[in-house]
Amino acid sequence: CHIVEHGTSATGVSLFEPHYQSEAAEGDTNEFYTTRQQSMFGWNRRSLFSATPFCLPCGVRPARGGGPARLSLTGPVLCLALTFVLAAGLRFLETPFWDNPAYSLGGEFLLATHDAYHWIAGAEGFEFGAGHPMSELVRLTADVLGVSPAQAGFWMPPFLSGLLAVAVFLWGWGLGQPYAGMCAGILVSLAPAFCARTLLGFYDTDLVVLLFAVLLGLAPAIWLTPWLAALPDIFMPRFVRTMIGQPEPPEQENEAALADDPAAAQTDGQPHCPTFSLSIGVLERERPWLPLTFGERADGVGVFSFSAGEMERSALSAPWLALLVLSGLFGWQTQFWHSMFPYLIRYCALLPGVLILLLGPIGGRTVLLRGALCHALPLLAGPPGALAAAVYAALLCRRQDSTSSPLALLARSRILLALLWGLVVVIFLDETILELMLRSFAAYADRSGHVGSSAPDPVIFPSVERSIIEVQTISLSELCIYIHPVAILTAMAFIAVLLRMITTPAFLWLLPLFALSLLSLRMGARMTMFGPPVFLLALCMVAGNLMNALFNSLRLTLLDRFARRAHSGVCPYDGVEKIAKRLLRMGPPLRFIMCTACTAVLAWPLITPLPDYMQGPIISREQAEGLAFLKEHSPEDALVWNWWDWGYATHHFARRHTIADGARHGGPSLYLPAAVYTTADPRFARQIIKYTASKNNAPGKVFDGLSASGAQNLMRELGDRRRPLIEAAGRQYLVVSLDLLRLGLWVTRFGSWNFLTKEGPGALLNPLAPALQFNPDTGEITSGNASPVLAAGITFFESGGLEQYRYDRPGAYYFLFNIQKDAQPVPGGEDMIRDFWFWQRDGNPFPPAVSDKLAMNQVFFNTIMVQLLICPENDPAIAPYFKLVFDNTYTRIYEVL
Repeated sequence: CHIVEHGTSATGVSLFEPHYQSEAAEGDTNEFYTTRQQSMFGWNRRSLFSATPFCLPCGVRPARGGGPARLSLTGPVLCLALTFVLAAGLRFLETPFWDNPAYSLGGEFLLATHDAYHWIAGAEGFEFGAGHPMSELVRLTADVLGVSPAQAGFWMPPFLSGLLAVAVFLWGWGLGQPYAGMCAGILVSLAPAFCARTLLGFYDTDLVVLLFAVLLGLAPAIWLTPWLAALPDIFMPRFVRTMIGQPEPPEQENEAALADDPAAAQTDGQPHCPTFSLSIGVLERERPWLPLTFGERADGVGVFSFSAGEMERSALSAPWLALLVLSGLFGWQTQFWHSMFPYLIRYCALLPGVLILLLGPIGGRTVLLRGALCHALPLLAGPPGALAAAVYAALLCRRQDSTSSPLALLARSRILLALLWGLVVVIFLDETILELMLRSFAAYADRSGHVGSSAPDPVIFPSVERSIIEVQTISLSELCIYIHPVAILTAMAFIAVLLRMITTPAFLWLLPLFALSLLSLRMGARMTMFGPPVFLLALCMVAGNLMNALFNSLRLTLLDRFARRAHSGVCPYDGVEKIAKRLLRMGPPLRFIMCTACTAVLAWPLITPLPDYMQGPIISREQAEGLAFLKEHSPEDALVWNWWDWGYATHHFARRHTIADGARHGGPSLYLPAAVYTTADPRFARQIIKYTASKNNAPGKVFDGLSASGAQNLMRELGDRRRPLIEAAGRQYLVVSLDLLRLGLWVTRFGSWNFLTKEGPGALLNPLAPALQFNPDTGEITSGNASPVLAAGITFFESGGLEQYRYDRPGAYYFLFNIQKDAQPVPGGEDMIRDFWFWQRDGNPFPPAVSDKLAMNQVFFNTIMVQLLICPENDPAIAPYFKLVFDNTYTRIYEVL
């Protein structure tokens, strides 16, 4: 809480100033002399919930020696640098984990998420990711560093995560609490909901989506904060305002004073210009023994009154208007990065106007609406809007007088202002955008299936969302842990968010992120990443306020003790003044030390589980080798049939088009590959592939115009051995791998889908985590002291080839063991992997990220994805339909004949 003084001597300036007069002055006593002017309704602040904003209105500055409110850049820049270094540097703790030959190929690390390969392929000019900002960003980074796009994409996530920490810090700094911003920025970058999705190799849109969402409202929020009332200021009972010394609002406001000609308002024949008061600080408490005006008053209130002209020059200054225009243009271009931003920018465009009308100062709302318009126009209309906003801002910056041009007078016209805001509302109510928003929500929340036609008996395909871990709904307790492992802190943060939104209107810019995090209970775990910036920033700011109040209380107690001794003549006042100034100088470093200690305590529970997040590459080296083989040994127009998870990786390594990928995995693009991998009939698999090729390899055309019964009949006809083999142009390749088998539970459910009953029975698969002992001679599998299980077959995968054993035991299970993986266990142990990845949702198990041991029933064992992987090269059941072209034991690639 600081004494600040107005930089000019304009009419209506008032401030609180502690003052001491010597006892030698006859007739005087030690007291504070304060002057306070009538303030506008709702303009006072209480420091328990707020602090001195970084960007104070023009003309207001801290008194000399004013402590942490001093507008010095040394401390904040140090905090900013520390925030980035720690947030980015802690991510490199996982670097030793990647020191494994199995995690790299061709001199570059394999990436950790499927979508990363989409942007890498786009950076190389391949497939529909080419030209996207994410692809261009990694391409430019690779060009600057002289490395491949894949290498650049692997190392970029820590640095982009550091930028998110900086963005959160800027929020704290802009709202007057740089130390709280530093603490929150570091915590946000390490929060499990965000950190687990942005580790090394996770080059994906999550990195920029959250960063841009946090930055979207930063500039307008900081600009508008000093001029908005908090809700308690509006609804505070009259007797409470009287008790704390807050004056009642004037009964009548001279609205003409802020009309197009402020000088036109007359009172008793004299020009009258109303003033607007802004207060920063805590409730006033009299302490007459504080002796000196040393620049900071820990218990005082600073009130600053502005004339109408001063307020307009401050709020509509050229730097602020330029920043608002640029911020709006930045927000507009975020639409090209991710599909959620068309919704967010509309909210951010309309929010300032709503806040100004509800919480803005009476008589000053017109001024603020003009400034907010300079942000809304480029935000919704892009470059044309930015050009219009720049011209409008230039006219607003011109000083209004009798010689003002007609354009300048027009810019200040309330009619024009109303028309332009009406245009903003019209753009906001774009039905297409609202419809897309509802569809996006339904895509996450709906699990009923994909409707493929509008026929009376429509074709309904299985829903892929049920198989995607990040889309699975979570519980409230899981949401709390994703934000911070200490759930009680998340609960406290939830209360802090509500408190902040009531007392700090700027927090309403973060309301969509808060809502999205809560919607994770319905839309899936991915949405949890939007919660940490809101929750942890609010928590750190409230905690910072409480710590600051404690710090000021302790310091004030010391000052009181020395001041009373000086007042009673025990010690000279000069000595007290030196002590007071020394305590003031100690304020910033002590606050920094307290903040650093608090950050370390809160961040420790986030740092210790970092090893549990490390899952390694999303694709095995063996499958990547097979895809790279296709790049050199297949025609450029060939189509690769791979499961959609590895569609993007196929784009990068093979540089070939695929039947499905991370963006094309719904409806027929999901069902057709699943049907190929699930069937036990290689001829039927071949027929599906060739029939799709005859439809220009467009899965949607395979079922075009069919009803559910027609789709079921089509599948029956393709499986009819009496029908001749289908011929189609082009060459197709089918990829089978051990990686695919761990997803086989879902593949078989999708592939066995019946269009009439609208369900798929699937097959049984169980990834095994415990250590097992097995006897190839007898086919017995044991685990610890448990009774042995008799196997129908055991297959060992080794780098030198396959080793298979079969036993005549109908109804028994088949076991597959990856001996190479067992020889090189993943750091952290299998139990960690099982506990971190094995979720149970609606009765559907999610297999661990690495499956070294698999148990399956007869149905699963007979599927093409298993048989093509383990059968002899010239198996007579396979040879007429598929030709083996690549085999490294763990991955095989067949050409479709």
